[in-house]
Amino acid sequence: RAGDLYPMAFAETLAAQEQEVTESHRHMEFEIETRNSAGAPQHFLALRFPVFNDDNEMVGIGALHTDNTARKNAEEELAQQKNILEAVFEHMEPGVVLYDKDDRIAACNPSYIEQTGLPDGDTAIGMSNFEVISYLARKGQYGPGEPDEIAARVYANARQGGMNEHSMDERVDGRIIDN
Repeated sequence: RAGDLYPMAFAETLAAQEQEVTESHRHMEFEIETRNSAGAPQHFLALRFPVFNDDNEMVGIGALHTDNTARKNAEEELAQQKNILEAVFEHMEPGVVLYDKDDRIAACNPSYIEQTGLPDGDTAIGMSNFEVISYLARKGQYGPGEPDEIAARVYANARQGGMNEHSMDERVDGRIIDN
């Protein structure tokens, strides 16, 4: 009996899982959290599966348990670091935009949206660099002239310099955008 090997709460969890597999005749995965002898959380991934004989009768339940405490701890640490990074990114004064390998906005902070006048961040996500430049050219941010020609020129200049090269754009309103 599981209660002879494990703490009662853990044994009851195992019994409930076995009952679920018995009734469904399907394999199931479960995550189990318990405490080790020192009282620290311990996480297991448990796989329970029915075992059938040659007549396709269920004759038992197989089980595999994997201690994934280290993975769970790493996931929690990563989630905390991600939350900190997101908070810093969201509250940075400089506008920050990140483009993906396809030259589309993957992320941008509220300051970037405010500084460029782009639609809200959710709308901006996925816009190509050329679409951003075209949008800004239509708003007159690169000065007077035909917006499509200006956008093509600004985009070509940006591409010619390479995405990793430092450049600065002066906008009509006098702001300097450090790229």
